[in-house]
Amino acid sequence: FFVRDGIRYWIERYGIDTQSGWGFAVVVFERCILFVIMLGFFYALVRAFLEKNVAHMAIAFVALYFAVLTGVMASAGLRYPAEPMILMLGTWGLLLLYAQVRNKIFPS
Repeated sequence: FFVRDGIRYWIERYGIDTQSGWGFAVVVFERCILFVIMLGFFYALVRAFLEKNVAHMAIAFVALYFAVLTGVMASAGLRYPAEPMILMLGTWGLLLLYAQVRNKIFPS
């Protein structure tokens, strides 16, 4: 989203080659970070619907709604409400996953 736009701006501004070297490494690193956040996002969505918590389901539905609208054909105006919600829900999902794994490894 905006991170990708910023990276692309600097790559184009300085003419960095994205097929090899540092330009390629930056693009791969950014995609890996977004992939991990996406996994957390999907985990949070699944948890919200499995727990049947109405508040969490509403937040997940709104984030999912904007995630669908911010696809390839969406306007940049839809990124403003979608990106923070997706990043926060992805981070929340990663924290839920971390807590679940930690509790299995170190039961209290």
